[in-house]
Amino acid sequence: MNLSQSDLLLTAAVTCCVLIYQLTKNKLGSRKRSQWTKKWLQRKKGRGTLALLNRELRVEDTNAYRNFLRLDDTQFDYLLALVEPHIKKEDTFMRESISAQHRLDVTLRFLATGETYRSLMYSTRIHESTISKIVPETCLALCRCLKDVYLKNPTTDDWLKVAADFQSKWNFPNCLGALDGRHIAFSPPTSAGSYYHNYKGTDSMVLLALVDANYKFIYVNIGVNGRISDGSSVLVDFIKECKTRHLICHQTELFLLQPHLLSHCPLFGQALRQHIPQRSG
Repeated sequence: MNLSQSDLLLTAAVTCCVLIYQLTKNKLGSRKRSQWTKKWLQRKKGRGTLALLNRELRVEDTNAYRNFLRLDDTQFDYLLALVEPHIKKEDTFMRESISAQHRLDVTLRFLATGETYRSLMYSTRIHESTISKIVPETCLALCRCLKDVYLKNPTTDDWLKVAADFQSKWNFPNCLGALDGRHIAFSPPTSAGSYYHNYKGTDSMVLLALVDANYKFIYVNIGVNGRISDGSSVLVDFIKECKTRHLICHQTELFLLQPHLLSHCPLFGQALRQHIPQRSG
C-alpha cells in the first residue's frame, strides 16, 4: 500500500515529537541534586525537638520526657540497648549518620502521636524520606528483639493464671480474657475507594483485642478493613488463628475445649439442671 506524501510527512512529524518527548523526559529524570540536603536540615545537631528531649526534658522534667515518648529514661535505655546493634549506621566521609538513639526517639514519637513524616521532619530536622525508612526499620528491630518475651503464645499455665486473676480480681470465674473490637479512624489512600468505609460514615481499620484481668494484651488483630463492621466475622478469624497458632487452652475438667467447639462441662451442666425446670412432653 503506497503512502501519500502528506502521510509520510505526518508520520515523520509524530516520530519527531515522540523522540523529543523521550529525550526531555530522560533529562528531567536524571537531573542532579543542586545540594545534598537543605541547609536548615543540616543544622539539626543541637537543635530541634531531639535536642530539647535529650538535653533538657530527660534531665530537668522526667514527667514531660515520659509524656513525649510514653517511656521513662530507664525503659528507653533498655530498648536502646536491645535494638542499637540492629539499627546503628556507620558514618561515611560524606556525612555523619543519624545515631541509633535519635532513630529510636523518632520512632517512639511517631508511635506515640501518629504524626505524619512531614510534621516530624520540621520538628526533628530529619528529612521525611529518611524518616520513612527509619520508622519501619526500627519497628522491625523492636519486633525481633521483643517478640520472644512479649509476643509468645500462651501456655496452659498462662491461660489458667488468666482465669485465676479474673476470679480473684473481678469475681468472674472461668474467664480466659475480655474480647472487644473498635474502629480506628484513618485517612486511606485515594485508590482504596469505599474499602475502608464503615457504617459510621468514616474510614477505619478494625482493632480486635483480647486482654487479661490486668488490662494487658494477650492477642491483637488490626488487619480488617472497616467496611466489615460485623464483629462476628472478626471473631471467626480470631478463632481460626487461635487454632492455627495453638492458642487454645488444654482441656481440664472445667475447660473441655476442642479445636472446633466448647464441649459440655459435666459440673456446670449438673448445676444448671438443678435450677432449670425440665419441660414435660
